[in-house]
Amino acid sequence: MKKSKPVEAEMVELYCDECGGRMMPTGIVISTYLPRYQHQCAKCGKQEMRRHEYPRIIWKEKVSE
Repeated sequence: MKKSKPVEAEMVELYCDECGGRMMPTGIVISTYLPRYQHQCAKCGKQEMRRHEYPRIIWKEKVSE
């Protein structure tokens, strides 16, 4: 049996805790059981590893109004 529901997309972006600049993926991935993705701030150059690659799209069930 198949059922469908309306959904909406939400884009999640990552910003630097130090300067507020946008964090962008560098393309470096640590391939462990839970992969880690490296991001670098476009403004100050700070690097950090995250569980997900950003920006990313999250799908949510649309709430009826």
